[in-house]
Parts: sequence; structure tokens; C-alpha cells
Amino acid sequence: MQTKRLPKFLVKDMPDGRTFKGIAHDTIGKARANGRYANVRWWGEMVNVLYVRGNGQASTRLEEFFDEDSPPGVDSDLLFRVSNG
Repeated sequence: MQTKRLPKFLVKDMPDGRTFKGIAHDTIGKARANGRYANVRWWGEMVNVLYVRGNGQASTRLEEFFDEDSPPGVDSDLLFRVSNG
């Protein structure tokens, strides 16, 4: 998912699980369509973006969404790096 999608699943500055998971499943489904990219990994860039913007609570919750509900066939290990700015 691209960072530009971040506002689509934030409600009052917190990630909405249903919306996030729907976007994640759709995006990964498109990437895997026709077997082009059978192995998909997620990159938790948005976790870092929220953290750097000063919203640690939302960052933590989004990380939990990644952990809770990996789409089928996706490596559930979240890859991310927290930056200090």
C-alpha cells in the first residue's frame, strides 16, 4: 500500500481496522493476480509515517492490524523501520 492511502483508513487520527484490512486485501490481491507476484511481503511504511507524525498510538494500532490479519498467502512478518525523523 502506498502512503497516499493512509487518509483513506484513518478515522479521527486512528486506523479503522475494517477499512484498512479491506484495502490491504484488495491491494495484495491485485499484486498476486494472474500469479505475477505469488509471494508478497508487506512493508510497514505507514506505521513509521504515523510515528514520525507524532501519533504513536495510531502507529502501534496499525502495526497490530498487520499482525492480526495477514491476507492468505502473505508472509505475516511485518517489515518496518521506525525513523527518528
